[in-house]
Amino acid sequence: MNAGVVKTFVKKTVCSKPGVISRCVRHPNPFLAPYQSKKLDLARQKGLGDVLMCTPAIRELKRLNPNCYIRFFTDFGSLVSGLPYIDEVHAIQDSPADAHQLSYEACTPPRGHLAKIIGDQLGVNVTNIQPDCIVNQGLVESYRSLLQAFPKPHVVILRRASRWTPNKDWPDQYWNIAAEEVSRLGTVIEIGSAPGETLNEYGSYLDLREKTTVEQMAAIIATADLYIGPVSGPLHIAAAVGTPAVVIYGGYEHPIGQQGYDRLAGGGRCTQINLYTPLACAPCWRADECPYNRKCLSMIEPAQVLEAARKLLTL
Repeated sequence: MNAGVVKTFVKKTVCSKPGVISRCVRHPNPFLAPYQSKKLDLARQKGLGDVLMCTPAIRELKRLNPNCYIRFFTDFGSLVSGLPYIDEVHAIQDSPADAHQLSYEACTPPRGHLAKIIGDQLGVNVTNIQPDCIVNQGLVESYRSLLQAFPKPHVVILRRASRWTPNKDWPDQYWNIAAEEVSRLGTVIEIGSAPGETLNEYGSYLDLREKTTVEQMAAIIATADLYIGPVSGPLHIAAAVGTPAVVIYGGYEHPIGQQGYDRLAGGGRCTQINLYTPLACAPCWRADECPYNRKCLSMIEPAQVLEAARKLLTL
């Protein structure tokens, strides 16, 4: 086998598990690791959740090197502009050619939390994986006033994660059952795309699909009592603002260590229940159509989601 291919394979395998060895492989001379720089241009090209998962690494970088001047380039500047450890935020299209591209894609399937893998790229050890997110407090107060007319608890649900893969999509018929039952407990606030069936005849329901900006969505999640959905950007917003979450993982990825947040930093309260199906093919990280008809998702029944929701709402 070609030596270059072997080297690439070894590096990918080692770096998929964050830790000391990964950082040593990435940065043989620790004095030249990116976090030691006086100025850093950092970029994350896509994914709201991916952008928020960069914040623990940048936060730790600034803690270790408070004199480092950090510019961050992203499509979601409004969610990170104002964080105390980022000096400037700019649009991704303005990022210089030599900016550090914060990513984890070359390390999939990962063997550790993605925020830690991003930290290894910068040469820092991320121990607190909780992301940060700037939320417009004026919007929060507006939604609190609006939702006073709706019975509590207020539960935000998101049916679809993204166009990247269909293998995070819980069956529609399951969503309809779960949403109907949750609307009887309190109020369902549905966000995301693809407006369709509504639940007005069943209980308290507010359809905000395709009706919110990113900033408004973050404010809604911050005011909610619970989030239910797949692994997607809103999950990371919920983790940042402290909104408990029921997360339907299926088998696309593993919640332990990859994108999960089961407890808030500094507290002992359970804030996330992850529903994962440990099949032989999971975690798959497949972007194409599942050859097993997404069995990992269909095995998670609405009753499990409702049980998890009730548990978090009573804590």
